[in-house]
Amino acid sequence: MVSSMTKAKANKIDEFYTQLSDIEEELVHYKEFFFNKIVYCCCDNPEYSNFVKFFLSHFDDYGIKKVLVSCSSIYNRNAFWVEYFSSNKKVSHSFVGDGSITGNECKMLFEESDIVVTNPPFSKAKFLIKYLIYEKKAFIVVGNRNIITSDTMFDLFMRKEIRFGFGFKANTARFIIPKELYGHYSKDVVRNEPNIVRFRNVTWFTNLSIYVPPLKRNFKQKYDPFIHKKYDQFDAINVDKITEIPIDYSGKIGVPITILDRFDDEQFQLIGIDRTIQGNNTKKRFSING
Repeated sequence: MVSSMTKAKANKIDEFYTQLSDIEEELVHYKEFFFNKIVYCCCDNPEYSNFVKFFLSHFDDYGIKKVLVSCSSIYNRNAFWVEYFSSNKKVSHSFVGDGSITGNECKMLFEESDIVVTNPPFSKAKFLIKYLIYEKKAFIVVGNRNIITSDTMFDLFMRKEIRFGFGFKANTARFIIPKELYGHYSKDVVRNEPNIVRFRNVTWFTNLSIYVPPLKRNFKQKYDPFIHKKYDQFDAINVDKITEIPIDYSGKIGVPITILDRFDDEQFQLIGIDRTIQGNNTKKRFSING
């Protein structure tokens, strides 16, 4: 069975809107970075984006210089962008093109801004993050955690050019979807709210030097070679769950990607991802007994 997020990605059904409460809980930790800065929300409809609502309500106490907001043409919506000079002073502009973040019109807005804050379509999150790093632009971006597993993104994470933010409450992101997407998701994702979808594998990405307290984990499991089997291609044991990490094993361990949330550098040393780690000459994913 294809998962809801996989199906959405395949059909480019990834127009999700972040809830105001989640934005408030995350961005409160970044207040110092917004003083006298131009903020660009590059994937947000100025009329109902909660990012826009957040920044307009905190324009003065965050010391924001200006807010730029743009949205592309989608669902019969014309592409346009807005300059906010204060919480109640704005100027609206129309795009000549479709307002895509890959277009030249948005490029000018990227160049003017100091920090980009947005929840882009999941299909464009990796492109956007890599572009912002290349342009040496500060960012706080919502995205699927799995994009970190690509070779380039993982290298950036190891060099601390990308880091995870504080994350979503209970490790679950709840997004608002437009009416055009009602009925596209399974009951376990929508539950009893047709306008809300829930995804666990979503987090905040940033390159700002925030301090996220590491998660101190207590392990109880002992090493057992019958349980902690070694990979065929690499001298390391595999664990399927973080709680299964053996407390008495000091060698290399393959762990789930979720360990990167609130990663503890004092407890573990991050050495690489399986496809590109030094010593893996096959450049393929690891396996056990084939």
